[in-house]
Amino acid sequence: VQRFLREGKTCATLRHPNILQVYEVGLEQDQPFIAMEYIKGSTLATLLKRGLPLAEGLELMAQISSALEHAHEQGVVHRDLKPANVLVTTEGQAKVVDWGLARHLQDDSGLTKTGILIGTPAYMAPEQITEGKAQPASDLYALGTMLFELVARSRPFTQGDVHELLSSRVSK
Repeated sequence: VQRFLREGKTCATLRHPNILQVYEVGLEQDQPFIAMEYIKGSTLATLLKRGLPLAEGLELMAQISSALEHAHEQGVVHRDLKPANVLVTTEGQAKVVDWGLARHLQDDSGLTKTGILIGTPAYMAPEQITEGKAQPASDLYALGTMLFELVARSRPFTQGDVHELLSSRVSK
């Protein structure tokens, strides 16, 4: 519940056209809730699978980059940026979502222990794997992985199991 409420509060502090807008966060009869904007569209993951045109994809990457720049200026690191966590509206606007693993750089709430791997292995930066720490550069690594996926139509690392995937990131 604490992590859920923290996600909503973190996202609510980030006011940017390419970040999902959260209107209210709270508890109602001991049930946590997040009231947020409704997005009609698709995930970037779905669009990449369909074969997103390069120019359209590059525009979305620029919008995602702008959202990350804003978050980082506020001291917030997403820590789980991936195509499934980007919604694209029917008008072509990217919205970064799912801030459940995000953290303020000055946060020491203890909700996530140092050294614990947090994120999606295919998009994790080497320092997230080796040190369990995510910094703004970790989000940019994930963005670079997404850009690679857009251009090459595949991820840069595609080993079979999670251990092979993680080990390939820190050894190459």
